[in-house]
Parts: sequence; structure tokens; C-alpha cells
Amino acid sequence: MKGTILGRGFISGEDGERYSYHPSEIQNLQGRDPQALSGVRVDFEASADENGKKVAKAIFITMGAMLKFDFTNINSDDIMGVRLKMLISMLLYLFTFIPFAGILFLIIAVILEFISISRLNQLAGSQTLFRNWIISMLISIFVGGTVAIIAFFDIAIRIIRIMSESIGGASVLVVFGIAVGIFWFKYTYNYYNELSKLSSKRLFFYAFCTKVAGVLLCLTYVGFIVGVPLYYISIILIIAAWWQFREIHTSSYQRVETN
Repeated sequence: MKGTILGRGFISGEDGERYSYHPSEIQNLQGRDPQALSGVRVDFEASADENGKKVAKAIFITMGAMLKFDFTNINSDDIMGVRLKMLISMLLYLFTFIPFAGILFLIIAVILEFISISRLNQLAGSQTLFRNWIISMLISIFVGGTVAIIAFFDIAIRIIRIMSESIGGASVLVVFGIAVGIFWFKYTYNYYNELSKLSSKRLFFYAFCTKVAGVLLCLTYVGFIVGVPLYYISIILIIAAWWQFREIHTSSYQRVETN
């Protein structure tokens, strides 16, 4: 019989019935996480246990089992809806380098990310996830806006030069820059660290490390060539992590099912 895995332990058969199963019955996991197969199409042998309960045996993941975007979930408030919006958001971040259109992509990406993290914060019952993200994002927007002003308005460059000419002005700039950097690192680290724990996906933490390396390298003339690619690699890692995100692991290590 053909069917679809609904979540941990259950398959919806084409006959309209639900069958329970054990991960050991899946014949071709091939490195997949047995706890993250929601929505995967399978073939299986319909059977029953000694109590008459319907069970699935000899389960085989079919060729059409590659995970796909299901846009019907985009307005959903469950984990799958959050996941889909975040995947779209991260994909849009990859195209923010495009002149003019990139600004629109950036705005849409930030809005989708705002909605998704806010909802994930509620689903996980977290007191800090959304707060850490919003502070990290505000600092990033502030720094990005400042860099844009310096790049496009000569008056800003003149002000920086005037301040840099005095020892006191230079000290203020250095101290302010270090303070902003420390705050950004703290809240960004807390966000990715918590996200890594909630999803049980270390890819989020690796993405954070790659992003930090890219940002630090961008501060140097030589490292800029390597820093920008590292930043985009971090986004790709985040996309891969969200692609694998299927359930929330709460602080009490209880699991919130996607279905």
C-alpha cells in the first residue's frame, strides 16, 4: 500500500486508515533522520498486531520522497508554516545584492523572518528567542544603515575624518564600534545557540560561526574578498538547517510534533 508519513510513528494510507510504525521497519533511510520524515511518501505492507491495531511493515521510502515546498502551509501557524516562511526568507537574502530589486527582497525577507521567529517563540514557549533575534537584527540594520550613509554621502565621510583627527574623537569611535560589536555578537550568538537547541540542528551554530568569520574579515581590506562569500555560505547553511527543521525540542526535551 502507498501512504504518507504524518509524523513520528504514524502513516496515512491511501485507504484512508492510519497505521502505526516503528523506524526500524523503514528499509532505506539512507542517512535520513527517522524523526524528520513528515510528509514523505512511502510504500508499506499493511498489517495488524495481536491487538488488532493497524501497523505498517517493510516500509520503503519511494523515489518521490524528496522534500518539497508545500505552499499550502505558508499561512499555517504550526512548525511547518514557520519553516516554509523562513526558507523563503533565507532564499530572498541570497538575492539582496541585486541593485534596486535587492532592497525589496531584503524588506520582504525581514518581514517573513519577523513573523516566523515571533511564531516560533510562541510555539517553543521561549522567553528569549524573539528578543535575541530582534536586538541582533536592529543592530545589524543600524550598522548597515551607517555604512550605507558613509558610502553614499560625502558629508558623513567628512564628519568621520574630522572626528578621527582628534585623539578623543578617534577613541570615541573605536569604543563605540567595539561596544556595538560586542552587543551584536552576544545577542546573535544567543539567538543561534537557542535555535540550534530547539531544532536539535547544529547547522544553525555552524552558520553563526561562518557569519561571524565573514563579518570580521569584511572589516579588513584583504579579508573582504573572502568575507563576503563566507557570509553567503552562512545563509546557505541556515537554509539547510531550516530544511531539516521538523519539530521543536523544548528545554524539557519534550518534542512538539509537526502534525
